[in-house]
Amino acid sequence: MGNPSVSAQLPFYILLLSPICLFLFPSWLYGESKETVFERFWQAFKKALNNSQNLPEETLHQSEDLNRIIAFIQDNKPYLKENFSLHDISRSLNIPHVRVTNCFNKQLMISFPVYRNKLRIDYATSLLFHGEHLSTSIEGIASKAGFKSKSAFYIAFKAEHGMTPIEWIKENL
Repeated sequence: MGNPSVSAQLPFYILLLSPICLFLFPSWLYGESKETVFERFWQAFKKALNNSQNLPEETLHQSEDLNRIIAFIQDNKPYLKENFSLHDISRSLNIPHVRVTNCFNKQLMISFPVYRNKLRIDYATSLLFHGEHLSTSIEGIASKAGFKSKSAFYIAFKAEHGMTPIEWIKENL
């Protein structure tokens, strides 16, 4: 048996090409406008894509989340607890962990640990300013500010103020 003739394969090719013609050349087949079905599909797809990316609404949710997070932190001062984490914020405010993380990283443009340490150092600095170091050790102040260790406190303090707590006391008090 040899190759089937071209005329025997012609119905197969017509059957194969007809759906493509319907899709790409409706005006040729049906006398429609020059806009093809594909172009109409593409326009509808782009419109649906634009509608699904409703950025102002997403930004509004992020802004509301950030306002709730900041108010929670200011009112409750949870950063004074040693084990304070993003999970605590997420659990307390019933905001998904990812959204809480995005509030810090994308809106405040600061990581949560750096933000938490800044709040703790600000609190410790206010304790030092009000003379707490006269009745409490530096390690005690570190503990009151939420730090797990004196060394972590010193590292964070130096990162914030450019000097150790003892140097800060000598220079500012």
